[in-house]
Amino acid sequence: MGARLLESTPIDVAKKSEVATAAGARLGALGEVLLRIIPGSEPVSELLIVMGLVALMANVTSLFLDSPKKERGAHMKASYIFFANDVIVNLVVIIAGGLVAWTGSPNLIS
Repeated sequence: MGARLLESTPIDVAKKSEVATAAGARLGALGEVLLRIIPGSEPVSELLIVMGLVALMANVTSLFLDSPKKERGAHMKASYIFFANDVIVNLVVIIAGGLVAWTGSPNLIS
């Protein structure tokens, strides 16, 4: 009986994933609203750029260290893909910091 409780069908897994994604989106939206209410919570461009650069250096280093080992299994390939995606995200954060510095506003619409 206990082992049966641990079994999941593909439909169960897909439904759980859908519910988790929806819940995460709602929590993210609530967090965004709360951050906009707090005065002084606007992004600081210099901090965005500096932290983006620090994270970029760490992820590029990890990417190069992981690169020769990426063919040693699915987990190593996944690790390589995650590091590569993190590098892209770090570049986007640096660009966002530059845009905030250039426009003087975190909101490009206003």
